[in-house]
Amino acid sequence: PLFPSPPTAGRLIRPLWMGSHVGARLDDFRFDGNLIRTTELDASDSLIHRTYKLSSFGIKPVNL
Repeated sequence: PLFPSPPTAGRLIRPLWMGSHVGARLDDFRFDGNLIRTTELDASDSLIHRTYKLSSFGIKPVNL
């Protein structure tokens, strides 16, 4: 599970929910505004780059 916690205005980290799942095994991620950019590994260990958007409850995939 991914536990995104973007910093608040006071630079504190505040969990938004208990966890969200991405499409494959998570290798790395970074915040880009309201987007989460991930590097994931598929079943053959190939890298997949995906983008998700923070929503009111969890994350949702974004088609760019």
